[in-house]
Amino acid sequence: ARIDAFFDDPAGGFATAVYRGDTGSTATRRIGDLTVTLDPRADATELRAVMKSLAMAAMTADPGMTLSDDARATVLRNAGTSLVAAAEGLAGTRARLGAAQEAVDAATARQGAALSAAKILRNDLTAADPYESASALREVQTRLDTQYAVTARLAGLTLGAYL
Repeated sequence: ARIDAFFDDPAGGFATAVYRGDTGSTATRRIGDLTVTLDPRADATELRAVMKSLAMAAMTADPGMTLSDDARATVLRNAGTSLVAAAEGLAGTRARLGAAQEAVDAATARQGAALSAAKILRNDLTAADPYESASALREVQTRLDTQYAVTARLAGLTLGAYL
């Protein structure tokens, strides 16, 4: 009864002296188009049930406890039964956490793929082909030389005429 009160009572020892985590609403985070709820906390009922069963089992090893062997066996049997019963709730919590982690991993992979595709597209749009750039530069240089030659001939610009 004291162990139950310690773990289950909102004013008990677990809630007031042991648990130091958040007691507000569960946290939610957005990852792209996915909203993830971070609900497993150490004060969750299923986790407290496991801790309560383990505390009950650990109590039997305390030399200060004056329990008969039969009473000790009964307490251990009850702790084992409670631990097995708590395992189902814990498995559900682990499943929800695993599903959330898998969804986060999938969203992270989608965002990574989208970012890679955007980077590739940007590189394709801004990258210059070296051969094509050199050809275009050579063509512009040839046109400039041609325009200077034509301008000089039309204006009669020769070194002899100038001198």
